[in-house]
Order: sequence, then C-alpha cells, then structure tokens
Amino acid sequence: MNRKHWMMLAALLLCIPLMTGCNAMDAQETSGDLSVLDASTAPPIVQEHAASTQPPQTENTANTAPNAGLRTDEAYREAEGVDLGVAWYTTRYGQGYELHVSGTAIPDRWINSVAHFTNKDGNGNNLMNQIVSLVVQDDVMSIGERAFANCSELEYVELGAGLTGMGNQVFFGCQKLYKVEFSGAEVPAAALKGNQVVQAVSIRGGCTSVGKEAFSGCTALSTVEGAMADLVQLGEGAFAGCTALTAMPAMTSLHQLGDSAFAKCTALKAAPHMPELRLMGEYAFAGCTALQHIAFPETLISVGNYAFQNCSELREISFPAWGDLKVGNNAFEKCTALSTVVLTKAVYAIGNEGFRGCSSLTSLTLEGQDSLGSNLLSECSNVLVIVKGRVPAAALKDSGAVVGVSFEGNTVIPAQAFSGCTALKELNFSEKQPVRIIGEEAFYGCTALGAVQLGEGLEALGSRAFADCTNMTEITMPRSLKKIGSAVFARVQAFAEDHRKKIRFAGSEAEWNKVEKPAQKTGVSWSAGITASDTATLTITYLNQKNP
Repeated sequence: MNRKHWMMLAALLLCIPLMTGCNAMDAQETSGDLSVLDASTAPPIVQEHAASTQPPQTENTANTAPNAGLRTDEAYREAEGVDLGVAWYTTRYGQGYELHVSGTAIPDRWINSVAHFTNKDGNGNNLMNQIVSLVVQDDVMSIGERAFANCSELEYVELGAGLTGMGNQVFFGCQKLYKVEFSGAEVPAAALKGNQVVQAVSIRGGCTSVGKEAFSGCTALSTVEGAMADLVQLGEGAFAGCTALTAMPAMTSLHQLGDSAFAKCTALKAAPHMPELRLMGEYAFAGCTALQHIAFPETLISVGNYAFQNCSELREISFPAWGDLKVGNNAFEKCTALSTVVLTKAVYAIGNEGFRGCSSLTSLTLEGQDSLGSNLLSECSNVLVIVKGRVPAAALKDSGAVVGVSFEGNTVIPAQAFSGCTALKELNFSEKQPVRIIGEEAFYGCTALGAVQLGEGLEALGSRAFADCTNMTEITMPRSLKKIGSAVFARVQAFAEDHRKKIRFAGSEAEWNKVEKPAQKTGVSWSAGITASDTATLTITYLNQKNP
C-alpha cells in the first residue's frame, strides 16, 4: 500500500466517530416531538420523517360515537390553552369539536373566558357554539355555576371520576344536550337540577351515592342507564319531578332512599328493584300517579310519612311475610285505586291516617300489629276488616269506614278496639280459631249493629262491651262463657223494652248460673248489672233446654 492509500484510510477512520455523534444528536433533537406519537418500533429515518409531518386530517374521527377512537395526543389537538387555572384542548368531533378540560376546579361561567380560540389552520371559532362533546377529566373536583352555560351545540357530556361538586345551572342554555355520563363514586348534589333538556343519564358501576336533588326537575329525562348495583344511598329529591321518567335500573345494594327521591315522577309505572333497602324517606314516591305496584323487601325497617301519598293508580302493595317494618303517617293517603290491603306480621306498626282517602278500599287484613294509628281509615267507606292476628287497644276506634269485622285468627279483642265504629253492621267469629276474650268497651257505641252471635270458645265478655249499641236486636252468648262484665248491654234499647228471646245463651240454665256475673245490689236482679238499670229484669233464652 502506497502513501496515498494510507492517508485515505486514516481520514475514513477519523470520520466514523463524528458520524455516530451526528446521528445521536439528531435523535436527541427530535425525541421531544416523537413522544406524542408511538414511534418506539420505527427506524430512525421514519422517526425523523414523522416528527416533521403535519397532524393527520380530521375526517377519520367524524360521526363517531362519543369517545370512540378519540386522540388526546398533542398532534391531534386543534387548539389548547390554560384559562383561569383550567387546562383545555379541543379535538375535531364530527362537524364540531370535543372539549377536554383538566384542573382541580372549574370556576363559575368558565366557558366565557375561552369564548374564542384559533385552531391550527388559523381560523377563529366561537367555542361556545362549536362544542358538541365535553370530557371533564378525572382530576376535576368541582364545576362552578353556569361553567358551560349556553353551549348551544353541546350534545354529550362525560364527567370524570374525581368530581364531587357542581354548581347551579352548569349547563344552562345547552338546548341540545341529550346525555350526561357520570363516572365517579358519587353523583354530586344538584348535578343537573332543573335541567329541562337532558334526556338520558348514565351512571357507571362503582357509584355508591347520588346526591341531594341531583336530577330534580329534569322534566325531559326519560332514561337512566348503567349498572347501579353499587349504589348505597339515593339522596333527597334525587329524581323528584322527573315527569318523563318511566323506569329505573335495579339498585341491588341500595340501603337508603331519601325523602322525595322519586316524588312527582308522574310517568313512573314501577318502583325500582331494591332488595336490600332499609330506609325509605318521607314522600319517597308521593305524586307518582302512574305507579301501579310496590313490593317491600324483608330488609326494610321504615317507610316514611306520606311515602305514597296521591299515588292514584297504585293497585297493589306487597308487604313481606317476615321482617320488622314501621310505616309512617299518611303513608298511602289518597291512593284512590287501592282496593285490598294485607298488613302482614312484618308490619308491626302503621301511623295515623295511613289509608286516608283511599276511596276504593274495601278489604283490610290485619295479620298481627302492635300499633295502628288513629283515623287509619279516615275518609274511607264500606271496608271489611279481617283480623288474623293480634290487634292493639283502640285499633280502629271511631272509624266510620268499617262495615264488617271477621275474626279468623286472634284470641283477644282488646279494649275499645272497635268502639265508635258507627257503620259496623256485622261480626263474624271463626269456630276453628275462636276469640277467647272480648275486652272492655270493645264494641261500645257501634250503633249500626243488629243481631250478634258470639263464637263458641269465648270465655270472657268485658264491661260495657256492647254498651250504647242502640240498634242491637239480639245477642247469642256461647256455652263456653265463664265471665261477663258490668253494664255489658247498657242502653241497648231493645233489651230494655222487650228482652224476651233477645238475649240467648247456648247452654242450659245450670250452666248460665255458673257464669261469673257483676256484683248485685240486695234485692235486685243480676240483670241490673248487665243493663246498668236497677229496674231491669231480663229473661234468658236457654238454647240447650226449655225456658222455665
């Protein structure tokens, strides 16, 4: 090799490190731009080309469903900025834009601060009139009053998982808003209160609470979507006044239903399935005039006052067979289509005027209650009461609605249980499960009672039990009777005027003489104590032997 060849080889060796360094520097200079595109597998020459090209055209994202294939990469952003502490950017969405916002709190009327923006082609746009879709990122915790008001083209909103508070009228004037999707663990109070445009909301799985008045007054809301299996609490007035709402998803973990939660949802035909519900608030379904049926789970322990007031189409109430349930005052007031009610043993108490104004009610079955509120059947009429279990003292006192009582399972009629039931005409006693004791004044003042036959098995007839039953025509007492109280038939006119054959005893005279009677005054007939008249002398008709 001559001298010329050696010099050329040396020059070549000196250039190799320089060429390697140049390539490294080129890669470092372009790496920042490349990070927004996925070029991890591309050769260097392709990376350099990608960094220098323009962002892709936007037609490929047009007419897609919300968030379907959306690009959040910087290369796909049409415009971006930071206003009032809120970072934002837009991407093309159909003929308009999708707006993404990020930041801890979005201030009141925020959209006004970015009312205009300039996109990459240099054209200016009014943001409020161009936004079709809105995505609120997960880091946003609160949205201020009217933050996105008057976005006239806005159709769809996705709210992030971190959102805990929303101001009034956040989407005021958004006349095309169709659907709002909630992603967080709770739906904020008053989230869409008073919005009369939105037609659908979606609540994703994992949501445990819907806040107070979240959707109150959303008169166009007809559809609630999503898996609500994790929902534990539905706040006060959450869906109140949603007059287009016809149905709700099952809420299989719900424990508490707030006051007025579905009040005045006039199109709601069925209550949601709530198998774990424990507390139902006041007015929960009041004014739901299309509601036809309600079934209470065994887990339920409280139904609030006026819970179903004015549910004018409610025809069936299913109480659980077992449980420990208290029903509040006026719970079923003016449920005018309700004809039959069975209060099972699970219902240990029902409040005052529970069925007030239930004008179609004809049958009420009591299977064993500890407490029945006063005026339970106020403004009702022609009700047959079927007693299959215990009833409290003064259970239906002074009720003008009761026309008949059938005793089919209880053994004691307590004091004043049906006193003052002025429409009561008929009493029926079961032979298989007889009443053993009739308490004091149990039927006092039941002025419509005519002939009465007390069932076999009765052992004690309390004082004044039939006093002031002024139209009673006759009574038959059973052979099983062991004790009769004082003034039992006081002021029963028929007995005072012509008692013959009107007071009957199923046994013999000898058996009658063994019956314990009230104390007598010297020289006065035993009948004086029964009729509360010192001059009365009654003749008993003994059905088991000839009358002496």
